[in-house]
Amino acid sequence: MKHLTNEMGPIVQMPNPYIPWETEEYRNPLTTQVAQVGSFAEYCRGHFGWEWIEGIREKLAEGLLPVGKTSRVVLSPSVVFLENADILRIDFTRIDRHRFCADAIIVADIGLLQHIGGEMVRDCVTQWYRNRFVFEILPGGYNLEEESCRVYCRDDSASGVPLTEYLIPILDEEALETEAEDMLRLYYPEAFLQPMPVDGKLLAKRMGLTIAEAAFPPEQQLMGQAVFQDGSVETVDADGNRHFCKVRPNTILLNSAGGMNAQQRNDTMIHECIHHYEHDLFAWGQSLYSRDIYGIDLPVIEGAFTLEGQSPMYWAETQARAMTYRVKMNRLQTDRKIRELSDELLARYPSTEYGRHIERVIQHLAVFYRTSKQCARKRMLELGYDSVRGVLDYVNGEYMPAYFSTPGVMDWNQTFTISVKDAVAEYGRNGRFRELVSSGCYVYVEGKFCINKPACVRRKASGKLYLTKAAREAVDRCCLLFEYSSEHSDPRYADGRLNREPQVTEVRGQKFVIPQNAAEPGLCSPEDFIREAAWITSVRTQIGGMDFGDALAFLMKERKMTSERLEEASQISVRTISRLRNDREYAVSYSQIVALSVGLHLPPAISSELMEKAGLRLRNTTTHNAYGMILCAFFMADILTVNAYLIAMGMEPLTQMGKVS
Repeated sequence: MKHLTNEMGPIVQMPNPYIPWETEEYRNPLTTQVAQVGSFAEYCRGHFGWEWIEGIREKLAEGLLPVGKTSRVVLSPSVVFLENADILRIDFTRIDRHRFCADAIIVADIGLLQHIGGEMVRDCVTQWYRNRFVFEILPGGYNLEEESCRVYCRDDSASGVPLTEYLIPILDEEALETEAEDMLRLYYPEAFLQPMPVDGKLLAKRMGLTIAEAAFPPEQQLMGQAVFQDGSVETVDADGNRHFCKVRPNTILLNSAGGMNAQQRNDTMIHECIHHYEHDLFAWGQSLYSRDIYGIDLPVIEGAFTLEGQSPMYWAETQARAMTYRVKMNRLQTDRKIRELSDELLARYPSTEYGRHIERVIQHLAVFYRTSKQCARKRMLELGYDSVRGVLDYVNGEYMPAYFSTPGVMDWNQTFTISVKDAVAEYGRNGRFRELVSSGCYVYVEGKFCINKPACVRRKASGKLYLTKAAREAVDRCCLLFEYSSEHSDPRYADGRLNREPQVTEVRGQKFVIPQNAAEPGLCSPEDFIREAAWITSVRTQIGGMDFGDALAFLMKERKMTSERLEEASQISVRTISRLRNDREYAVSYSQIVALSVGLHLPPAISSELMEKAGLRLRNTTTHNAYGMILCAFFMADILTVNAYLIAMGMEPLTQMGKVS
C-alpha cells in the first residue's frame, strides 16, 4: 500500500521504517475528525489493510495465487509482482454466535514480465481478489485467521447473516422472522410446542443476562438499556440527587422511574434481550474502536453514516422493535392461536358481524400474549390476515368503526384513515390533495375523506356524521387512499449501552393522495352533483351584490336557521350574530366565518364567497390551513366535533363559547 487514505480510520498499523519486519500503530495523519461511532470496515483497513495487501503480494510472487487475467503481450510471464493494490470494500457475514467473516475485496494492479527475443517485455493487468478472514471472538480479545484468497467471483459470498460495515445484521422481513425463531429455539424452545406468552425475565436468565433496576434522570426518557461493557450510568435517588453507578456487561437495566406497567416491563426485557442477541458484534466492534481513539486529540463528530443516511443505532433499534413482537408471537403458534380464537368466538357469537368478530379475535389475541391490541393487529396483518387492516384503526385519539376494502387495493404502507393534524399538514403542502378537498365533494368522517353523498354518509340524530354500512364494506370505492412513512427517533449509543426510548410505536409521516375509483370528484352521483351545483350557482348569484351582513341574513333564511338555532350550531352568541348581520363596522374574524359556515353547513364555494365579503383571505399557515380544511371537508360536521379536533391539535376553538363547552 503506497499511500494512506482517510478510509483507514484514525489508527493505522504500518511497518516501522527503522525495523521494517515489525509493524507499529500510528495516528493516521489524513484523519482530521473522529466519528462518535466507528465503522469496523475502517478499523480493518487501518489495522490489517497493509498486511492483507502484503499477503496478496507474497502469494503472487510465490505463485500461490493465480493472476486470473491474461495478457496479449506477456503470454507466459516469468515474473509476476504486485504493482499497486487497494481494498475496494469489506463485506461482513455472521457465521455463528462467536465467529464472523470479513471478505476484503481487493483490486490489484499486477505486473507481468517475460523474456522475448532477448528483451524483457512488460505488461500490467488489473484483477479483483476476495481475501476471506474469520474473526473468532474470545474472552478479552479475538483470533483472526485467513480462510481463503481467490480470484473474485460475485456469487462466492460467505454463508450466514450479512452484516453492515458497523456489524449490524442486515435483515429483511423473512430474516427477522428467522432470527426470532432461532433465538427462541436456543433459549425458549417450549414456545414452539404450543401458543404461550414469553416471559422476558426467564428469557434473560437463560441468555445469561442480569436484570437490574435504576432510576434514570427524567430528561433521558428511557425505558431500558442493554449494557455490553463495564461503565457507569447516571441515576437519581428519591430525593432527586444524582449519582453514578457502575454497570457490568451482559446487563439489562430497567428504568424504575419510568412508570412502566407489567406489560411494558416484559416488552422492555425482551427488547433488550434482542439487542444482546443481535447487536453484540456491533458493541464489540465499538469497544475496539473506542480503545483506538482513546487519547487522540481530534474533534469528535456525530453522523457521517453511510446506512441510507441513518445511524447504525437507528437500524439496531428498528430491528429490536420489529423482532420484539416476533419473539413474543412466533408465526407458527400465533397462527394456530388465531385460528383457535376465531373458531371459539364464532361458536360463542354465531350471528356477530364480521368486523366485530375480527375485533374480538384481536382483543383476545392481545390478552393472551400480554401485548397491545395494535401489536396483535399488526402481527395478524404480517401473517396474512389482510382483513384486519380496517379493524381497530386508531386515529384522533379513538378507535374507528371497522371498515374493509377490495383485496389487493391497499399496499403495506397505505391507509384510508388520516388524523386531522396530518390532514392539515398535507393540505398545506400537497397541491393535489388541496385541489381534491377544496372541490367540496368530500367530508371527513370516521377518520376518512369520503364522497359526500347519501349512499356513503349519513347523519345521526345528534348531528354526528357516520359512514353507511355499504361505505364501510367498500371504502376503496368512496374514500381517499393515503401512503405513509414511518418515523422514529434516532436512539443513542454511549459507553457500551444501547438505549430504548418510550416512543416505539409507529408514527405516520408525510402522506400522499392516491386518487382512485370513486375518490375522484367526477365520480360522485351525477344527480347529487348537478343538484348541489345548481343550488350553489343560484345562491352565489343572489348574494353577489350583497355585503357581508345581508349575505349572512340571506343564508340563514335559506337554511331556515333562526339566531337561536345558529347560536347552538355555531357556538356564536345571538348578540354577536345580530352584530354580524346589522353592524357594518363590526370586524368579523376568520374563526367566526368558519364557525358560521359549519353551523350553516355551507359548501366551500359559498363559505369562500362569505369570507371574500368580509375582506379576508386564508394564508399558508397552520391555523389557516386548518380553517381551510374545515371549510372544505368539515362543513357538514357539528361544531362540537370541529372544536374538539382543533383543541386536540393544540389550537384554540373557533369561538369563546367553544372554550366554555
